[in-house]
Amino acid sequence: MKLNQLTFATLATLLLSGSIIAQQTPTVQPQAVPAQQAKPGQPIQTQTPSSGLNQKPAADAQQSKEQAFAKCLAISNQEQVMLAKFAKDKSTSDDVKAFATTLEKAHQGCLDELKVLASKTVSNRPINNENPSNLANNNTSTIDFLQMHQEMSDQCLKDSKEMLSKKEGVEFDKCFVGMQVAKHAMAHSSLTVLQRHTTGELQTFVKEGLTKNAEHMKASITLMEQLSDKIETRTSKKTE
Repeated sequence: MKLNQLTFATLATLLLSGSIIAQQTPTVQPQAVPAQQAKPGQPIQTQTPSSGLNQKPAADAQQSKEQAFAKCLAISNQEQVMLAKFAKDKSTSDDVKAFATTLEKAHQGCLDELKVLASKTVSNRPINNENPSNLANNNTSTIDFLQMHQEMSDQCLKDSKEMLSKKEGVEFDKCFVGMQVAKHAMAHSSLTVLQRHTTGELQTFVKEGLTKNAEHMKASITLMEQLSDKIETRTSKKTE
C-alpha cells in the first residue's frame, strides 16, 4: 500500500512539473504580415528577422580593419622607397645601384596602389553610426596604432641610414643588401599572416605581394653572395 502511494505521488509530481514547465515556456507563434490578408487556400506569410541587420556592422568593421592594414603596408613601402633611394645614391656598385632602383620602383608602385585601396569604402556606404561611442573608441585606437607604426618606421629608416653612413664601398653594399634580406624575410612572415585576415582586392594585393617579395628575397640573397665573394677575393689578394 505504501509502495503504491509512493508511486502515485511520484507520478503526480512529474506530471505537475511538466505542466509548470509547459506554462513557463512561451510558444513562439508566426507573426503574420499585417499589411497583407491571407486569401483562402493560401498560406499565411510571416516575417522573419533580416540577417542584413548584422551584416552591415560586420562589413563596416571589416572595411575599417582592412583600411588600417592597407595604411600600415603603405608606411612600410614608403620606408623601403626612401631607403632604396639612399642606397642608390651612395653605392659604388652598379649591381647594387640597379637592385636599389628595382626596389624603389617596385615599392613605389605598391605604395601608389595601397593609397587607392586605403581610401576605398565598402559599396560606397557611409560608416555605420549605430553605436557612436564604440566607433569613436575603435577609430581612436586605429589612429594611435597607425601613428605609432609611422613613428617606428621613421625611426627604423633613420637608424638604417646612420648605420649605412658609417660604411663605404663594398662594406656599404653588403650592409644594405643584408638589410634587404632581413626586411624581405620579415615581410614574408607579415604578408603570410595578413593574407588570412584580408578579403577582396586587398587580399589579392597581399598574394601578389608575396610573389614579388619572394623575387626580391632571392635577388638580395644572390647579390649578397656575390658581394661576399668580392670581399673574400680582395682579402686573399692582400694576404698574398
